[in-house]
Amino acid sequence: MQHVQNRVQGNNSVWEKPRETWLKCNVDAAFHVDNHLTSFACCVRDSHEQFIRAQTKWQQANMTVLEGGAIALLDAIHFADVNR
Repeated sequence: MQHVQNRVQGNNSVWEKPRETWLKCNVDAAFHVDNHLTSFACCVRDSHEQFIRAQTKWQQANMTVLEGGAIALLDAIHFADVNR
């Protein structure tokens, strides 16, 4: 793994740290077509790359990439709203 300033690079993806005192939430969706499932995950880290919190969820549905990504983002927004 190669460290370049605020970036960590590996496997064709680049993760950038958030600004000092900020948090960053990364999301992903996975599609299990044979089982008719779509799963979602999010992970929150701080500007020191320290783990804060994470969650995973799934829905019994075959979704498009656009639908799965949109639901993953919506779930992450609700998850990140710690004042709810």
